[in-house]
Amino acid sequence: RNARYTTVFGDTGGNQDVEGYIAFVCGERPTRKPVKVNEDDMLTLVELNEAEAGRWQPLDSRPEHPLLDHPKRFPAEFNLLNQYEKSMRDLQKNKSSASSRGWNYGLIAVQHPCILQWEWMHPLASGQKGAIQRCEGIFDRKNAMGIVGHIQEPGETEGALRRVAMVAVAASVQGSENPSRSFPQGVTVIPPGLLAFVLATAVLEVSKDGFRSFAFTVQGSLTVLHRSLELPSNCIDRVRWVHIGRLRDLLRQELMAEEAKHPDNTPWRQAPPLLANSEVEVCARALMRVVPHDDGAMQEVAQSDKEYDDRPGDLRKWTVDLDIGDENWLGPEAFRPLAAWTDLEARRQLVEERKGCSSGGI
Repeated sequence: RNARYTTVFGDTGGNQDVEGYIAFVCGERPTRKPVKVNEDDMLTLVELNEAEAGRWQPLDSRPEHPLLDHPKRFPAEFNLLNQYEKSMRDLQKNKSSASSRGWNYGLIAVQHPCILQWEWMHPLASGQKGAIQRCEGIFDRKNAMGIVGHIQEPGETEGALRRVAMVAVAASVQGSENPSRSFPQGVTVIPPGLLAFVLATAVLEVSKDGFRSFAFTVQGSLTVLHRSLELPSNCIDRVRWVHIGRLRDLLRQELMAEEAKHPDNTPWRQAPPLLANSEVEVCARALMRVVPHDDGAMQEVAQSDKEYDDRPGDLRKWTVDLDIGDENWLGPEAFRPLAAWTDLEARRQLVEERKGCSSGGI
């Protein structure tokens, strides 16, 4: 079976006509028969029909770029099934029984081992009995994000699925009474290379739990609080670090620049200063040119650092601080300078000596 096109339905769909359900939502009935898994028939595997190669038309504005189909991503039918599922969940929240009548199919959840679960990178909350809780990011039906996955074929992973990670930014996040759930709004997935711009504008601080907002491990992985990510090549290294630090410095200078004074009762006749009128634009474009960010880079994913997956608490001790570390710094806290790459290497060496190990470069 084709792992990319195979959907998995749990107990919510096991007693229903899943073939008819797929035809109802996606417009085409699967040609291959469903497969029941285990004796209780709790799981049902259905392979969707493979889409024709020419169903996506290129955009006139981007004729040379890849189309919306990629062997590492789910086909569009997954998003249709996911959106219908979200709509049915919204109906369930409505206490009126009239809102849920008249539908051919109710709530049927679609599953797949390669679906990515989102986490809001926020300081950990303490649950009952002091247990640490991560905060799941849940996208409602109005969010255009849809369902995201990274397909891994059994042959390329030697039978075990790798823990992969994708990165997204949100315009805002709405919390809930449950500290382990959040609802990001205005979410956009970015390739790992654009994390360079995140570092150029990030607030570098230590949470109350002792995790740094951003740091490096001695092996060179990037840490975001309690997560450690092994980034693809050419995302953040010695060369790109110079661009990141330069962009951060220029942004800070723009914040500190004083506006020109005008005589009393004189109207403001000039447009306000823009970043496009400064060196910030030149530096930002230079950084964009040296990090992978095109459509091909969108297919690249980071990998979760195995060493710290089960022991995230160790990141409190074995990470390299990115801040300049100058206690006498008199400038604004926003966009504080980053440490030079040579300083990062020196700090890594100190961490290695404390840890009693040796490793490669950052």
